[in-house]
Amino acid sequence: MWYAGLDWADRHHDLVVIDETGRKVGQLRVEHTPKGLARLVSFLQDIAPLNQIACIVETTHGLLMRDLVGGRSRFVSSQS
Repeated sequence: MWYAGLDWADRHHDLVVIDETGRKVGQLRVEHTPKGLARLVSFLQDIAPLNQIACIVETTHGLLMRDLVGGRSRFVSSQS
């Protein structure tokens, strides 16, 4: 299992991924565009299948939620 924390902003988003031991395995900043969000999802998929990554996100809507939920990622929103 991996854990991803996503800082959601108006123009860009910052992502950090850690493994079960707490070791950082990756980080990424992407623009808030369909291309940037596709890059984020691809980055996560390069680490592990989306259903093995628990995502902590500050929102419950938008393109990213569609892409992550559609990919069966487990996510927790601070807005829910």
